[in-house]
Amino acid sequence: VAASQDQLRAANAAVAAADEQVKAARAVLDLAAKDLERNKSLFEKNAISRRDYDQAITAHKQAEAGLQQANQQRSGAAANAAAMSQGIRQAQAGLGYATLNSPIDAVVGERLADPGDLGNPATVMLRLFDPTTLLLEVPVRESLVKEVAIDSQVEYEVPALGSSYKGTVREIVPSVDPHSRTFLVKVCIENSGGLIPGMFGTIQIPLKSEKKVIIIPESAIIRTGQLESVVEVINGRLLRRQIRSIDAGNGMREVVSGLKAGQIIQGSPRS
Repeated sequence: VAASQDQLRAANAAVAAADEQVKAARAVLDLAAKDLERNKSLFEKNAISRRDYDQAITAHKQAEAGLQQANQQRSGAAANAAAMSQGIRQAQAGLGYATLNSPIDAVVGERLADPGDLGNPATVMLRLFDPTTLLLEVPVRESLVKEVAIDSQVEYEVPALGSSYKGTVREIVPSVDPHSRTFLVKVCIENSGGLIPGMFGTIQIPLKSEKKVIIIPESAIIRTGQLESVVEVINGRLLRRQIRSIDAGNGMREVVSGLKAGQIIQGSPRS
């Protein structure tokens, strides 16, 4: 495009030079016309020779030819400049299709196309994110759907960074995933410096009402891979029972499934 613009400037300069040549040729023709008119009057009065009159006629015809040639050169220069301008518009249009403009100041999180690939409006080529306005999406079990409130202040911990963040519940999606039996809560994170989309963390969401929960020491839990279990004491016998738990802080775990109040396990749970 830059090279074409240089050529267009040169073509426009050629048009300007051709305009000057047309003006000069027209001035020569005007002078030749006046000389011819004057010589014709003198010839009719026998004041000049036939030869002088013929020379005036010839000079007039040459001036007319000169003006016609200057006009043709000017037309050619204008056509060349118009072609250059059209070529630049086409090049700029093509450049526009090859240029991606982000609607926000963002960071490229993922590139899904390589240089030279053909793109279209239905193709995702880049994924962007604004590191200052990240959104946290939290799946919450359906039994708590009435307990989570909009505008609640929450805390979010990221073990990979060893940092905690604060946020505000902005949206509760009114739909439950039939497979995981959870609904989605969206939280706007404040001061999300260092976070990257896709990071895993733990969130603490305050509930509308207090609930009775089962709390057990973390030392009472036996972990096998991702499975958790405890040892229940029944009439002096020991029985392994699988559970699911979440962090309750201070070395304690909240049991969300697998135990009921009143059961006895090794480690003396408290409720």
